[in-house]
Amino acid sequence: MNLYMKKLEVDFNHSDLDCIKKTLDQFHDQYRSYLLSVYNPGNTIHTPNIGYYIPIFDVTHKDRNVSSWKEFNEVGNEHLSVMTVSMQISKHHVHNLYVVKPYADFNKEFYNALNRVLDLIPINFQRESSTATIQEFGYSMKFHVDSGVKARIHINLVKNSLDYFYVGDDHYKMEYGECYFFEASKINHGFMSFHDTPRMHLIMDII
Repeated sequence: MNLYMKKLEVDFNHSDLDCIKKTLDQFHDQYRSYLLSVYNPGNTIHTPNIGYYIPIFDVTHKDRNVSSWKEFNEVGNEHLSVMTVSMQISKHHVHNLYVVKPYADFNKEFYNALNRVLDLIPINFQRESSTATIQEFGYSMKFHVDSGVKARIHINLVKNSLDYFYVGDDHYKMEYGECYFFEASKINHGFMSFHDTPRMHLIMDII
């Protein structure tokens, strides 16, 4: 395994993971049409399908010192805020990242399941940074380094997924319920969503 990537030995309750995923599936189904209506991925060479990040507790992305993030914009409707982060990926190309924050909380069962999952992670992390990702087939993220954090934790929520994560010269097929720690500020990494159902991860920051 890559020097900067480590699989954490933790056994999550699958019913908790499934509860979290079910809530995210319902969210995506409810708001997908609206998100598509405002979605502009930028002027990347290969246009990705829709993908976005949901901050579960606090919106922390504006606190990160990321030199490639050039502009922040916000739209929304009565149910959610849609924040666009323009990420400069080359001299002439920009990839827009989307942060979608619902105004209403998710249901109680979701937060109970999520907190049980977070309580099992065996290293310290910034709990308020907990974020869910939803990325449809064909969504990709170019190789990049995450400044503004020391490391990140990823948990895959999708069963039987074709979920490949690229770190340096290595690649990893992230299985359902697996928890990975990687030093996002020290190594180039990226991914592409190959599965026919959306790629869904929980991500937590170590700052």
